[in-house]
Amino acid sequence: GETCLVSCSPAGNVCTWGAGKLGSLHTGADAASMAVTSATGLAAVGSTTGVIRLVDVGNFAAPQTIFRSKIHQGSATHVAFSPDGSLLASAGEDNRVFFTDANGSRGFASIGYIPTDAAVTSIVWREGTADDGDDSDGLRLIICTANGVLLQVTPPDMDYAPSADLKMSDKEVDKRAWRLREPLVQMAISPAATGFLYGFTAKGPGAKYTRRFDMRATSLTPMGEKPQLLKVEPLSDIGHAKGGSCLAFSGDGNVLVSGGKDGAIVVRSMDTATGEGAVKAVLRRHDGAGVHSDGVTCVAMGGKGFVYSGGFDGALFELAVDGACLPSA
Repeated sequence: GETCLVSCSPAGNVCTWGAGKLGSLHTGADAASMAVTSATGLAAVGSTTGVIRLVDVGNFAAPQTIFRSKIHQGSATHVAFSPDGSLLASAGEDNRVFFTDANGSRGFASIGYIPTDAAVTSIVWREGTADDGDDSDGLRLIICTANGVLLQVTPPDMDYAPSADLKMSDKEVDKRAWRLREPLVQMAISPAATGFLYGFTAKGPGAKYTRRFDMRATSLTPMGEKPQLLKVEPLSDIGHAKGGSCLAFSGDGNVLVSGGKDGAIVVRSMDTATGEGAVKAVLRRHDGAGVHSDGVTCVAMGGKGFVYSGGFDGALFELAVDGACLPSA
């Protein structure tokens, strides 16, 4: 199918580019987070007021809001679609992680939420396999919190009957945990190697260099017990001078792209068996400056070896992975 590029500004303006068409939609609220799923052609926009909007971006020329609801008290800081697009996970300043029907089979209703002991710093879906061990086979949500706890929970089934207050118990979602030395502010999991987690921390060496965590090597701990420390290794000695700001895998999991506050973009070829990565390209301008003058805010892998990026400078780029530099003009 056609590639569609979707962006959202801090002011809540959603723009779409695809098949030679340009579309836009003003949501009417400042945006705090955004996610897109190719499975159903939807974008989710979380606002600073806690409202979640689902936007149909399938019609490139005319994106439209198909659902809106105030789900969080305070800003909706993180949103993420499940791999098949059926569920939306969202986290907010209210220290709650909600699961919402995202394909309309339950009228886009909120199915339930789990509370966290600290602010959520990042979330990512994991489609585990039997090789991942620790009963991680199947769909899971990974949640990192500001106190350095990494949670794994099982989302509710679509036929789950929520309680009146929508709160789900630890047992209902099989909530278990690992411990981290530093919380992760960005996370990514390869669809081809779901036992490995990659991320950036807010400070320390892990802020500049992508960290790799082998989730298969450390057992999960039930809630109420002290979680075990998850082993971490640097992915390589190539990092971002001012810190990493975003991560994304290609659809087949063979390429990992990172963007940094230095404006540079690092592209790695990944070994799905070992979880290790070799740097394929560092994308900069010919004058040595970053692709984006004020830092990279988002990256995505498209088809035919292209990387797409957005920055604080308001620019959007389509970059060829095989080219290590961009024109300086």
